Amino acid sequence: MARKNVTRVFDAWVARRAAKGDSHGAIWTDGRTIYSYAMPIAVHMGGEQGGLMDPTDSPTVTTGIHRNTVAYLLAGTKLITVIMTARKVKEISQHV
Repeated sequence: MARKNVTRVFDAWVARRAAKGDSHGAIWTDGRTIYSYAMPIAVHMGGEQGGLMDPTDSPTVTTGIHRNTVAYLLAGTKLITVIMTARKVKEISQHV
């Protein structure tokens, strides 16, 4: 069920629409940022850039699952992924 909820939120995020994955608020988007609970895990950075939280910054197993599923879904898009930490950009990769 978690992947289905993340996919629903991811699709809304790509379309820049707000959405909730479930009634518990475990994963949701305001259309610009995807959140796992209250933690941002992905953000539109303008144009075709999407920022993704560094997996080592995941504080819980659930947030790690959410982040990894978003990373998997991003791999199938044309968005450029910027791996972010709280302090700096770590890595930039182009997806085709």
